[in-house]
Amino acid sequence: MPFFQAYTDDSTSEQGDQRLYLAGYLNREAAWTLFNLAWKEELATAPPIDYLKMSEANAFVGQFDGWTIEARDKKLRGLTRVIRHFNPLSFEVSASREKFYRDLKPMSPRGLANPHFSCALGVIFGVARYVANTKDAMPIAFIFDEQTGVSDDLALFFDYIPRFIDSPKNRLPWGDFWIRHGA
Repeated sequence: MPFFQAYTDDSTSEQGDQRLYLAGYLNREAAWTLFNLAWKEELATAPPIDYLKMSEANAFVGQFDGWTIEARDKKLRGLTRVIRHFNPLSFEVSASREKFYRDLKPMSPRGLANPHFSCALGVIFGVARYVANTKDAMPIAFIFDEQTGVSDDLALFFDYIPRFIDSPKNRLPWGDFWIRHGA
């Protein structure tokens, strides 16, 4: 059975309101298979890198240690072409960690006291709502990085969700819903 995959990664800022971002791309599982081949090919294009981490590209460290601005930008343009070719749907959810910890954490139980958990729910519900309202509604696999504490809380939370979606009008594609960690 065909399904969608939503790959999500996180990023945080230590400045200002210390914003947490969860962002990623949604596409069909078959498209991701082809994307992975094209992505690996572009990573291997000279000068090769093993993976892309934008903080390393911006700071010229790790995979980009010793690179010139021109070489880095050329590599990023090549990787951008791969993304554009496969045309995934992009999504983003963000929250102020400063305000979250100040205003919400003191009165929130367990996982709800973590901005990462709340943003993950935002990703899941937002993407699921989008898919449910398309002509291609089908199950979604959500792939997140492993986050200590958050991963277990999400698993517990989603054990209970199908019980509360009883109306066909409100039904989301939970039937074959799952969360997986890692790439």
